Amino acid sequence: MKPLIFLVLVTLSIQMNAQDKPITFHFDGYVNNMQSILLDSLKGNWTNDNLIHNRINLNVSYKNTLSLHVSARTRIFTGETVKYFPGYASFIKNSPDFLSLSWNLVNEPSVLLNTTIDRLYLKFTAGNLEFTAGRQRINWAKTFVWNPNDLFNNYSFFDFDYPERPGSDALDAIYYLSPMTNLELASKLDKDTNLTTALRLSTTIGTYDLQFIGGLLKQSDYVIGMGWTGYIGQLTFRGEATYLRPGKNFADTTGLSLVSVGVDYSFGKSNTIMLEFLYNQQKDQPLITSPMDLYTAPLDIKHLSFAQYNIFVQIMTQPHPLLSASLAAIFFPKEKGLFLMPNITYSISDNADLTMVGQFFQGKFSSPSSHKIKIFALFLRLSLSFGK
Repeated sequence: MKPLIFLVLVTLSIQMNAQDKPITFHFDGYVNNMQSILLDSLKGNWTNDNLIHNRINLNVSYKNTLSLHVSARTRIFTGETVKYFPGYASFIKNSPDFLSLSWNLVNEPSVLLNTTIDRLYLKFTAGNLEFTAGRQRINWAKTFVWNPNDLFNNYSFFDFDYPERPGSDALDAIYYLSPMTNLELASKLDKDTNLTTALRLSTTIGTYDLQFIGGLLKQSDYVIGMGWTGYIGQLTFRGEATYLRPGKNFADTTGLSLVSVGVDYSFGKSNTIMLEFLYNQQKDQPLITSPMDLYTAPLDIKHLSFAQYNIFVQIMTQPHPLLSASLAAIFFPKEKGLFLMPNITYSISDNADLTMVGQFFQGKFSSPSSHKIKIFALFLRLSLSFGK
């Protein structure tokens, strides 16, 4: 945390003394206060928790050529999960990244204070070349919920309180061949120094944005894939397909296929319906033994889901300029599983929102005891933004 504070002070000093210099400075963020209740039945044990979540974003640019980006999230956890979940502090602090940029500043039986730097990178632009080095988000996603093309930092759809999504310690270079076509080469190391590297060709043909990727995942699997976004009449049609094959015993092993396909349709003044389907050939899916498993998966594209077949539906509406609502559902046919997430957000002011989110999850998944998993959760969050 001290290096970040020092960086902010230095940047403020530069800004105050650079009135005639081509340096721009931007600082923003938000503070959330979220109360949650987690239970498996009304008669069972209720878990009550509170999370105060502060995010700050710092951006310093020089002549639109060189820029520095730093973002940190500081979270204060209190409640029963901190008290009774074994190893919770270690779980919050640990990350899959090459650099350790997470610190538990306070770790007591009833409270946990953690600060994590999830963006720390330099970006250099010269002509048709754009180069970025450091902790960054490399987003190769085309679909909404499951992203087989996103080799670098996949995320969990269930974790709605992290809209920025995780980053990776990586190098990324983009060369623009034309306004419609570019080549991108990205490489990252994880905490075990495993290398993931891939090349992406992005182009536009007619009304479709296309991408083609090829590379190496965690030094173990060769990867090829493609993604697209386009239109079929009034429908937005998007999808991703990826094929992986182990590098060891290449000729004697079989590959793994993942395909996600989705459509969006907008109707009326502010109504949208989204459909998405994922086929995940991987048979060894993540286990669900506790609610934590629901919010922490996936770790990589091999483990995008808890089931082989996954169907997503979401309806979004805005009946009033200050009020928006949505209902998301995921069906797991083979497991007879279901996930529901209603969401209502009310805009209190230009920089304040009140959100209520519910989550219900059930199904007979590959848990060690093979019993039916059932999770209820309710979240109430007040968000205050600043600096925009």
